[in-house]
Amino acid sequence: MICKYMESQKYISKNQNLINLILTSESVTKTDIKVIEKYLGLRVINEYGMAEAGVIGYSRYDTNNIEIFWDNYILQATDNNKIHITTIWDKKFPLINYDPDDLVQIKY
Repeated sequence: MICKYMESQKYISKNQNLINLILTSESVTKTDIKVIEKYLGLRVINEYGMAEAGVIGYSRYDTNNIEIFWDNYILQATDNNKIHITTIWDKKFPLINYDPDDLVQIKY
C-alpha cells in the first residue's frame, strides 16, 4: 500500500543502507513485487510461516520460490496441491500434522 501511494505521488525512494525487504504478510503478487522493487529499490524476500508454527521458510531464488527449513519441517503436497506440514521441532509443537489450507506449486 505504501508503494502504491508512492507511485501515485511519483516518489521513488532509494535507500543506500538497505538491500532487501522481507514481506511477512499474506501472499504477494508479481505486480506487487514489481511496484515494491521500483519504488523502494529493494529486492523482495517473502517469509512463509504462521502463528502455529512460526517462520518456516524464506524466498531463495526468486520472491515466490520459498525454501522451507528442511531440518525442522516436512512438507508434502496433497492430491489437490494443498500443503501438508509436519513439524519435527520440539520448540513449537513436535510431530503434529498441520494443514494451513495454502497451495503449493512444485518446481523441479
